[in-house]
Amino acid sequence: MKKHIVVIGGYGHVGAQICRSLGGKYPGRVYAAGRNLDHAERFSQETGGQVKPMRFNRDAPADWDWLKTTKLVIVCIDQENTELAEACLASGTDYIDITANGSFLAQLEQLND
Repeated sequence: MKKHIVVIGGYGHVGAQICRSLGGKYPGRVYAAGRNLDHAERFSQETGGQVKPMRFNRDAPADWDWLKTTKLVIVCIDQENTELAEACLASGTDYIDITANGSFLAQLEQLND
């Protein structure tokens, strides 16, 4: 069953705010994901375990198994390709991207064509 919420860039400035808010409403189901697992683990401890740590490196070859249990992905980092969004679409996972990069958003729009 899909019940997790993964915030990519979840221990950064914006992502941490989102994680804290969602972690209070859905404790133990929200994951702060980023390249540095130590940072994610420290952030998890700061939330009293309401937010769980997860390693995700956009530049590494991806293993999308985690999407099987993920209901929603919120992206708080800049991306260079639509691979994550495409994986979310393929797995039936909801996707929110808060980027301000217009050209990237145009690439995302073309996924619906």
